[in-house]
Amino acid sequence: MSKVNPVILSDIETISDDETISENEYSELMDEQDANEDAEQIAFFTKYLSVSEVIHSAFPIEYPKTSPQGIATVFNVTGWANPMACFNDIQYSNNGAGGSISIQNCPYFGVPVKKDVRKCQGIKHCSFADPDFINEQHNEVDMESEMFIKLNQHQHNKKTKTYTFFLAAKSTACKYKSNNQLCDGQAKLRRIIKNGGEEYIIGCDKWVRGEKWHRYIKVPGEIDLELLRDIFQGRVIDENNNENQCCTIVSRASSISLCEFPHIQDGQVMRGTIIERKCNVQFIKFIPYDLAACPYIALVCIGTHNHPPPPPERTPVGIKDELQAMIQNIIASDDSVTSRSIIAGNSSIKATFDKDTLSEVLYMHH
Repeated sequence: MSKVNPVILSDIETISDDETISENEYSELMDEQDANEDAEQIAFFTKYLSVSEVIHSAFPIEYPKTSPQGIATVFNVTGWANPMACFNDIQYSNNGAGGSISIQNCPYFGVPVKKDVRKCQGIKHCSFADPDFINEQHNEVDMESEMFIKLNQHQHNKKTKTYTFFLAAKSTACKYKSNNQLCDGQAKLRRIIKNGGEEYIIGCDKWVRGEKWHRYIKVPGEIDLELLRDIFQGRVIDENNNENQCCTIVSRASSISLCEFPHIQDGQVMRGTIIERKCNVQFIKFIPYDLAACPYIALVCIGTHNHPPPPPERTPVGIKDELQAMIQNIIASDDSVTSRSIIAGNSSIKATFDKDTLSEVLYMHH
């Protein structure tokens, strides 16, 4: 056996003879398959794990295909500086509980491998999630599909902007201090008459004349004042079912506890809580010990995801490399360039990616 990489094998538990197919057993299996020319071709990764579909790729994949029977994606990592980077673009959270074993002879690769088993960690979503959306199952991701396009989409009309403004203003602390103690006053809608006109602000209900530095937030012109007044006065707000069908999904690793979009419950404006949805899809990695002799890594996905696909949060390696090279070229050709000017838009972005801004580049592969 080749020298074992101590980093890759840091969590090895046992050496498994159980899952290793002997030469005689492998010949018997192949003879059975060859006996029926019309039989579906099967790829064996262990004695007990086989799949009928194998996808070959020379690049990392964001959403590896899966099925109840299992689908294998085999990465060609020839010449890669970091072969484990083949997993870096995967958007599913798959670093949870699991374990690793060493298989003496993987029948697919014909060499000793590390077998690492993990589960999809699922997603986090708003408690007001649209049931049809959040219960959508999938085995593969079509980035042009209605489900994928719907991810984190919300209405941005005057009503929802008013709800959002109210929640933000209400959560803002008053900065007035008395005897070195912060004011605990609540947000209050106030009207100010000046210069023959009027404007509305969100002030503090403990403000008295002569005191300065209490909460003072101007109400923007895009806000529905009548609706805002009703909310502050505690009047019951009519529920619109569409407003309460949320499509918010956040990173599995996120510590956010409340949805950033407003919802109506019992006539009151509020934010939904972020809750977890677990998934049982298995991600099984087969990593040869000697990647110089066998420069291939396999990922076998088994099961059906019981949730919508998580929105992309990792920038693919290829785009990162192109961005780094582009930025270095911009700086080399113009030492007066600033980070702000690059982000806002630069002719090199258009020339490299055919996009106007960096934000468009990050999503151009969708």
